[in-house]
Amino acid sequence: MQCRDNVTFLMRKSLDPFRFLLIALSGWMNQQQLQLIDYLREENRVLREQLGQKRLRFNDDQRRRLAAKAKGLGRKLLREVATIVTPETLLAWHRRLIAQKYDGSGKRSRGRPRKSEEIEDLHLHAMNRGILLTPFHNMALMSPATEEEHIDRHTTVFREALKALVN
Repeated sequence: MQCRDNVTFLMRKSLDPFRFLLIALSGWMNQQQLQLIDYLREENRVLREQLGQKRLRFNDDQRRRLAAKAKGLGRKLLREVATIVTPETLLAWHRRLIAQKYDGSGKRSRGRPRKSEEIEDLHLHAMNRGILLTPFHNMALMSPATEEEHIDRHTTVFREALKALVN
């Protein structure tokens, strides 16, 4: 008796109208997509036949668009659908695009940036008056033992340097 109840339960569940409609709709949509893919493949074949052995030339934007779509498909599926470019070429384009994205060599310059002329003039002005600035930090280093007259001398030299730079 229990086995019969299970069969009845399963039949009712499988014949649920909403599930039936959902399965039918998804099957229809799948069929539509397959027909669309089949049409696009045939269209590509016809265009390829018209081109003959001519080699296609792509600009960077076209390569970028094809490579981005190709990466999502993977090599195995590309072998089935790619007709104008080989899967290896498409994936190579993608690798190159990724490498360019993370390549910072165009933004880098050699060594530290040069100091501005104003900073160099300030260093020279201070040096000519007996004050040495650290070249990397543009700072005047003082210790707790520095006497007040030396601090006043620093302040005076910098005021003179600033006046000279502004004028």
